[in-house]
Amino acid sequence: LRTSRCDLQGGIYSDGAIITDPVIISRSAGTYGPTDLGPDGILNFFGHHVCNKFCHSTWTKPRDTRRMYAPKASTSMVVTTQHSRPQ
Repeated sequence: LRTSRCDLQGGIYSDGAIITDPVIISRSAGTYGPTDLGPDGILNFFGHHVCNKFCHSTWTKPRDTRRMYAPKASTSMVVTTQHSRPQ
């Protein structure tokens, strides 16, 4: 497993789907931004995930699915960024 896409939110509309705030988790933490928690994030995702109608039985899953982080209600991630344009 090289990357995992998770935290997909959005909606399905008559002309397509819109996905907002996706998270990509890779083998190297931080490669895809501050929400890329690396190998621990992949383990944690699968440790908490329950498959549903959107999951495909042929998708690759890690053998080790330890829960690395405890879930917390009403959490959010705050990231300080630099402005891309002069103010």
